[in-house]
Amino acid sequence: MSTKISNLTQNQRQVSLVALSEFASVSASMGLPVAVTFAILDRGGSASQVGLVLAAASFTFIIFLLIGGVVADRRSRKLVAMASDLSRTVISVLIAAEIAFGSANETQLIVLAVLWGAARGFFTPSITALIPEVVSSESLQKANAFRSMAVALGQTAGPALTAVIMATYSATAATIFTAFLYLISAIALSLIHANPRARLSHGSHPITDLFEGVKVVRERKWAALTILSYAAMHLVAFGPILVLGPIIAQRHLGGVKAWGLLLGAQGVGGLLGSFAGFKIRPKYPMRFIVILTAFASAFPLCLALHARLLVLVLASILEGIIFSSFEVIWSTLLQSSIPKEALARVTSLDWMGSTATLPLGELLASPESRIFGVSGTLFVAAAAIAVGNLGLLMARSIRSVRQP
Repeated sequence: MSTKISNLTQNQRQVSLVALSEFASVSASMGLPVAVTFAILDRGGSASQVGLVLAAASFTFIIFLLIGGVVADRRSRKLVAMASDLSRTVISVLIAAEIAFGSANETQLIVLAVLWGAARGFFTPSITALIPEVVSSESLQKANAFRSMAVALGQTAGPALTAVIMATYSATAATIFTAFLYLISAIALSLIHANPRARLSHGSHPITDLFEGVKVVRERKWAALTILSYAAMHLVAFGPILVLGPIIAQRHLGGVKAWGLLLGAQGVGGLLGSFAGFKIRPKYPMRFIVILTAFASAFPLCLALHARLLVLVLASILEGIIFSSFEVIWSTLLQSSIPKEALARVTSLDWMGSTATLPLGELLASPESRIFGVSGTLFVAAAAIAVGNLGLLMARSIRSVRQP
């Protein structure tokens, strides 16, 4: 009995440290772009300059996800995640120095954004693949629910705290704050004790390792189909929502405060979904999450119909619940079904494969809205989410996946 209690306490401590790391890292990653954006605008920069800096970070993040996945399967995932945090600590300090002593020069900020995006690409696959090394298989879903809660808090707290510090002090102070958060994340990771695992041979070629990761995904048709489906949804639905949602808020809901309220409501929903993740263990997890995620079409549908703000807040909370629950169950399924030595590569392929189309979706949102109208494009987005998810049920490989 005492051994079981000791193991339970150890599991809780490890998960708490991972959650603290993710909360701090996500808070910093959500807050830093806010600080950089307003630093550029305050110096007289344009929206296109802001877009170039943010796009540079997003592009390198997507590219380095693949490299980060291979490295994390070859090396200590804990050390790879720590190196990512420490690198971003230094980069954040350099950005703060550029804002404070330079002129927020576009070229220099783009270079720093490229470095920041690359470092971030190593963190995401490493931290997800680290979980099975610090908790037992029976505790995976609870650990992922706790992580999801930390991420939801970070996504809400990061931009809010950064904005408060900027309003009270300066963009430089806000950027230094994000560096401090990355340092906290690295310290939390340093205190984690990870169990030993099999690693890739250093004699194999990284490209070969990457294609082996692709093979692992292809062998699990349910994973490949889900990644491809979400790539299509990011292109047709999620990209346009991010661009056209603020336009609806500006025209019909009173502006930026309303959009901020909707984003905050989604964060609240994320917390509720994380709590649900502690209890929900569906017998057929893929059936459950694709049916559940189809209801996320409610938010773009309400936007397209110019619904009242209260209705949109409720739809945004529902969306947060849905995607947080999805993340808990999906992460647990990957961690339980994918060989541990390939988990970081599969995680990176999942992230890149499903989200690489998002920038193109954002780019195409404007011309689509000129053809179909803003509401028409959002109707298409709602239909894509519903059809894209329910269509997955036609695949036997999706319907047959059982709880590990």
